[in-house]
Amino acid sequence: NTYLKLKNITLFKLLIRTIFGEAYSFFDTANYPSITFKSNSVQKGSGKALKVTGDLTMHGVTKPVTFDVTLNGIGENRQKKKLAGFKVVGNIKRSDFGVGGKTPSAVVSDEIELKANGEFVQN
Repeated sequence: NTYLKLKNITLFKLLIRTIFGEAYSFFDTANYPSITFKSNSVQKGSGKALKVTGDLTMHGVTKPVTFDVTLNGIGENRQKKKLAGFKVVGNIKRSDFGVGGKTPSAVVSDEIELKANGEFVQN
């Protein structure tokens, strides 16, 4: 499962508030403070590629999504624990989740590409 705290996206909030005014909240973080992803399946692709499908919940709406995941590498951290690094890429439509309803697509595209890098550490 993945959890993202929306209060931490400061540059994006600054841009949106500059365009629409201080009171405008693109993500409505007062009512929807986080985005969650719960995986349901993982399918192996070619090489280091995976397809991870699950439920993305944003703005109170849950939709199935599939992300392309690439294994960046496997190694050890300073504490000698095994770790694996990943790159994650996927696309969603913000309108499917009711996000940024007042924001025209000319300002912020309806199709949003999500990118993330992360790592798993073995305990």
